[in-house]
Amino acid sequence: MHKLLAIQLRKHLGVHGDQEAPIPDDSPLLAKLSPFLRAVDEAYRQFDRDLHLGHRSLILSNQELQAALERERRETDERRNVLEGLRRATQNLLLQPDSEDRAALDASDPWALMTFMERLIQERNETRREIEIREAQYRMVLESLREVVFQLDRKGRWQYLNSAWTELTGYTVEESLGQPFLDYVLPEDRPSVLKRFREVSSGRFSAEALETRCLTRNGGTRWVRVHTRMPVEEAVGISGLLTDITEQKRSETALLQAQKLESLGVLAGGIAHDFNNLLVAIMGNADLALQRLHDPDRARHHMQQVSSAIGRAAELCRQLLAYSGKGRFTVEALDLNALVQEMAHLLKVSIGKGVQLDYHLADHLPAIEADPSQIRQAVMNLVINASEAIGEGSGRVHIETGVGRMESDPRFRTYLSHQMDEGPSVFLKVQDDGCGMDEETLKRIFDPFFTTKFTGRGLGLAAILGIVRSHRGSLLVDSRINEGTTFCLQFPAAVGPAAMPAPADSAEGPLRSQGLVLLVDDEPTVREIVGEALEVMGFTVAQAANGQEGVEAFERRKDEFLAVFLDLTMPVMGGEEAFRRIQNLRPGIPIILMSGYSEQEAMSLVSSPGLVGFLQKPFKLRDLSRLLQRVLASVPALQA
Repeated sequence: MHKLLAIQLRKHLGVHGDQEAPIPDDSPLLAKLSPFLRAVDEAYRQFDRDLHLGHRSLILSNQELQAALERERRETDERRNVLEGLRRATQNLLLQPDSEDRAALDASDPWALMTFMERLIQERNETRREIEIREAQYRMVLESLREVVFQLDRKGRWQYLNSAWTELTGYTVEESLGQPFLDYVLPEDRPSVLKRFREVSSGRFSAEALETRCLTRNGGTRWVRVHTRMPVEEAVGISGLLTDITEQKRSETALLQAQKLESLGVLAGGIAHDFNNLLVAIMGNADLALQRLHDPDRARHHMQQVSSAIGRAAELCRQLLAYSGKGRFTVEALDLNALVQEMAHLLKVSIGKGVQLDYHLADHLPAIEADPSQIRQAVMNLVINASEAIGEGSGRVHIETGVGRMESDPRFRTYLSHQMDEGPSVFLKVQDDGCGMDEETLKRIFDPFFTTKFTGRGLGLAAILGIVRSHRGSLLVDSRINEGTTFCLQFPAAVGPAAMPAPADSAEGPLRSQGLVLLVDDEPTVREIVGEALEVMGFTVAQAANGQEGVEAFERRKDEFLAVFLDLTMPVMGGEEAFRRIQNLRPGIPIILMSGYSEQEAMSLVSSPGLVGFLQKPFKLRDLSRLLQRVLASVPALQA
């Protein structure tokens, strides 16, 4: 029962004493008023609940009000701080604000500042939109380019690629970004590409484009030309363009092949022309000699003409070897100054009467590793060409030697410079003041038998290019119409001093007039001529037509043979294999090689203490005799 209701009942029932004393339950009045009392009791209790709820609501409302006031205070402080920050930021942004802006900044009214800031923010938003529009336009331009536009970070990873990358390689831009660019370069080309990347990264910019091959998704390759740009800032990587030049490379290859075929045709025609002329001289003089055997003096004259024509044919063969780069014979440390001075008289009588030779030879010139006869041929050809460029009039040919490299001179066209090693080099320069050459002529001067004079002139400059190639040198050319031409030959400098001139062959000491020698050659004419010459010298000659027959003949009488003459190129068994087998049957047996190839190339195939001499075909019988003299003097077993 509610406390207030109990108090009232005690009062009406006359219950006195403790207010907590219980109310009698047996009162007839209570029995009659029981329903009413329950209702009143519930009313009191509901009043208590309502009062409690009202009090509770009052407390909560007060707390919410306090919280709202706190929030408002904080927001006010924040707005005040924002306005102050905006004021300071605006003062920093506007270096020279106009009077209206300065009034807004200096005003104590925050609304004026807010108005100004709204205008500033609006202007910034408009600027941002313009930038976004321009970026979209630039991106559209980049995506429409056929070239690949790229950017790399400092570690060489793709940072940006346009859509042309997918067309070029088949890889998507998304899967390529963040990957090392070297993964997409052909392995053979990676060293050169990495070198360029490091050069550009370190600030050593090269305007020259790099051509390389990149890998494609389908396992193929594409040729690209790479143009790079140095990084502007430390945090920015390398940017550049990749241009697909695959079809251009294919066209160049096809054009080069066509030019080679054309050069071969010119070469074959020139050789045929010159050899036909030589054959006419040989056959005609041989026929005349046979008809005039009754007149020994006239027959001798015709045979001398035959010998002269054969010598010219041999010289043409040597030029062919020089053109192929395989005509390098005896290599030694050569003094270019001494060689030019030695040739001075021969050069003088080989040029026109109105041409004057000038020499400017450097002091203390290092030696070069070269074959003297090949360098003489190159110098002679250059000087004769210079004289012919001057023609019948007067002019000067300037010959100069020195130390250094001329590739940096923009006037020169450079050939074969890629094969020269780093280090000191020696140059030989031949300059004339003749007619000069135009652009089209310069493009073809090294084609075999190309000439502006008449057909069948010879290999000329093509042979010089081959000589320079075989010596691992480079060749530079500068020519201008009506001003003259300059040729510059460059060779690596040798380490040691120049070799002293070789002493003349001694004619003293008789040839051994007896003994058995083996002659192995597949050409019957060679066996007949050389065999008869050896027999005239007093030797007994056993002959074989190929390497297999030669080995078998040697094996039957291996202890009787004094020496072996062995051709290098033969059917069934070549000279290289025959050489090894003969040496195995009798180590140390003196063997003399015969070949149309150069001595250097022959020596690269066969190298053994048993090799005592070399005869390059065609050779004269006196060359055979001189070689035998040296062999007899140097091999004790052959001496009488």
